[in-house]
Amino acid sequence: MIYTYNHTIKLKDITGVSRPSEDPKWLTDYFKQHVTLRTNDIIVDLGCGNGVIALLLAKTFPKCHIHGIDIDPSLIQTAKENAKENNLTNCSFQCINILKHSFTEQYDHVITNPPYHRQEKGFKTISSHKNIAHGATLDEMIKWIETSIQLTSENGTTTILQHTHNIESLKHTFDEFKHKIHYIETSPNKKPKRFIVHIKK
Repeated sequence: MIYTYNHTIKLKDITGVSRPSEDPKWLTDYFKQHVTLRTNDIIVDLGCGNGVIALLLAKTFPKCHIHGIDIDPSLIQTAKENAKENNLTNCSFQCINILKHSFTEQYDHVITNPPYHRQEKGFKTISSHKNIAHGATLDEMIKWIETSIQLTSENGTTTILQHTHNIESLKHTFDEFKHKIHYIETSPNKKPKRFIVHIKK
């Protein structure tokens, strides 16, 4: 079954995998408002899943290229199918284990919505997909952010969405860089559960 996400792109339903939350919308909206892109800029989406973030950006920035990376080969295949469904040719997808791969390349901009539930605090579900997509150890979260910054070229940006319960444990990974923290407020009566850190190298 094909459905529309954020009234913008068409995505394929995946058996056993939940549809994307509002996280990709919040992250891409922030990116579009705060990043100035040049023609032929390359953006990498780390942990791209079914390609939702990459496709939202590919549609908004037709003169740039978005490259999605994910550990799950079935999600990479779905991302490619979703790109075809939306007639988007300015994006590509590659199956890589972000935490184990030795990267040598750099990109103009990095965007990522990494796992933010702490496994050592008891996060575990009956879904193997959710355990990988939503859960990680603190060391893995730190490695993910360090890799994201490493992949960003000089004068580029790194834009990361995370859960507010991790901010004190992760802030040392980006404190040395010029950055802004934006809290996502979904209700005036509730404390924000998500934040976006936007880093400039």
